[in-house]
Amino acid sequence: MPRSKKIKPSPMSESPKTDINQCSATDLISIRGIGPKLSQRIIKYRNYLKFFSDMDQLYEVYGLDSSVVAHLHKRFEIRIKPEIRRIGIDTATQRDLERLPYISTTDARNIIRSRTIHGSVTQKDLQKIEGFDSLKIARISLYLSLF
Repeated sequence: MPRSKKIKPSPMSESPKTDINQCSATDLISIRGIGPKLSQRIIKYRNYLKFFSDMDQLYEVYGLDSSVVAHLHKRFEIRIKPEIRRIGIDTATQRDLERLPYISTTDARNIIRSRTIHGSVTQKDLQKIEGFDSLKIARISLYLSLF
């Protein structure tokens, strides 16, 4: 009996990825493991962030497990990074800081306190503040000018 050859699909036959920042809730529901509530949560989080800047931000959406995020990575991409107007960490008010993703009221207070003590805030100063690990600093640097 002759062996049958498996034919790999050509790269041209694969459908192009959709921009995660432009997709609808319906587009997201097409992913296994995402229903109406979870798709709305993803859209809401995208709006909170002022659009996704990094596909790994999907891991931050409550209720999305890593296998579902892996499926999202296969079907979606970020085609154009969002233009985020950064604010200066050395001039931002506490209220300005509190409005940013990833920064709580306590974080904003601690940044202001550090700035008052040191005259300015560097990445090293942020690392000394409780709760500011390298991932958090990388995330807030999307919204703040640190130097």
